[in-house]
Amino acid sequence: MPEKIIKLFSNPWLQLFLGFLILEIVSFAVFPYAWLSRIVFIIILALAAWATIAKTENGAYLLLAELVVGGLGYLLSYPLDGGRISLRLGLFAVVGLIWLFKLIINIKKAKKICCNDRFLLLVLFFIIFCYAVINGYLNGHPIGAIFTDLNGYLYFGLIGLFLTVKLKPMRLMQILLIGSFMLGLKTLIILFLFSHGYAVVGPSLIYHWIRDTGIGEIALISAPLYRVFFQSHFYNLLALIFSAFILLIRSSEAADENIIINSISQSRWAKSLLWLAVWLNFFILVISQSRSFWVAGLFALLILIPIAAIYFKVAWQRIFIYILLIPAFALISNFAGQAVIGNFSTDFLTGRISGESGTAAVSSRMAELAPALELIKQTPLLGNGFGQMIRFRSDDPRIKNQSNPEGWTDAAAIEWGYLDLAVKTGLLGLAAYLAFLLVLAWGLFKSALQKDILSAGLLIGLLILMIVHIFTPYLNHPLGIGYILVIMALTNRQK
Repeated sequence: MPEKIIKLFSNPWLQLFLGFLILEIVSFAVFPYAWLSRIVFIIILALAAWATIAKTENGAYLLLAELVVGGLGYLLSYPLDGGRISLRLGLFAVVGLIWLFKLIINIKKAKKICCNDRFLLLVLFFIIFCYAVINGYLNGHPIGAIFTDLNGYLYFGLIGLFLTVKLKPMRLMQILLIGSFMLGLKTLIILFLFSHGYAVVGPSLIYHWIRDTGIGEIALISAPLYRVFFQSHFYNLLALIFSAFILLIRSSEAADENIIINSISQSRWAKSLLWLAVWLNFFILVISQSRSFWVAGLFALLILIPIAAIYFKVAWQRIFIYILLIPAFALISNFAGQAVIGNFSTDFLTGRISGESGTAAVSSRMAELAPALELIKQTPLLGNGFGQMIRFRSDDPRIKNQSNPEGWTDAAAIEWGYLDLAVKTGLLGLAAYLAFLLVLAWGLFKSALQKDILSAGLLIGLLILMIVHIFTPYLNHPLGIGYILVIMALTNRQK
């Protein structure tokens, strides 16, 4: 094989791209065939085990890469009678068990975990968490509902792994940028297929692949405009903010040598690609039609500007130019979206807000408030336990229809993330979790004051996550918890 080809395929960016591409193709190819899904599932886990045995960090990178593109975790699965095992659960078990075996061999690492102050603070939350499990059972809540409520938090079981591995910021940035690019590419392809009638909501293979694998959801807003929303679009938001922050800060404005900034500043080609990543992720968030992400992105901007101006001494002229790019990106994204769907009279920026589905979604969220607050008043300190159902009246056409004309529904979880936690674990559980997050934020903030660009970027990402959770739950899900684990790994590495 020619030397140039060998050098090309040894590039980590290309390797990640090909890995994500193969995963997507294989997922779609084996989806209709249960027997083939089982074989591929076992092969993937065997490869993951081999990589983790070779180096524990490899297992951590695989877990994070799956989060970036995996949605609810069923991109690949092992079908069973009456259920299935997700790729996320498989990786969790394989990587976690191999790490645990290595930990038992090297017991000194276990002592480092137990002495970590943030770990001890998280233990306080999990004491209340365990009580909420018992409380839910004693209150007669169904076992299935209790497990559905708590299973996302179990991803914190990997905290020991992330406190003992040495993750490289550059490798994490590669996973984020390439993974978000693949998400963007998939989003555009799916939008094109549905808007042009090559795929339809309901009886089409690609629709069932998206829904059944937990990648996301497709909804018609007003023909030919579809909402293409993936839960993992959260990482497009992170990629947008991180990329913009790296482009905004120059090497001379950071406290020390930063490999990411230096590699960008030394290459016009790399800087051009990063600008493309900024716009592409902006565009994908417009297509996702997620108002939670839009609000969080706006708040991130309000946080990023003062940090850049005050602590990194970025010139106001440069900041002003960046601010002017926002409406320009919005107009370009709207035009690009219209080109994809083949209709230049459709407005991506106002369609979701003024459309029927947007109004119904807002109505449902507002209808959840009063019942949730009433349940909190009944047992304010320790909550109602996991598995508590919340009954409310909704105008959402998926709920309010001929068979349910008044729109009453019972929900195991509501969109208001913090309120949902308070309903289940009480104000004590909510306070314990928030205390843990605020301690993380405070540590990052103190480092950011010293012009540490890594800590500043992680802090902005954490605040975005906390804002998104107000309207759309992520802090009780591996997609959000995975980012918290990354913060703990990187800050532990700095210490």
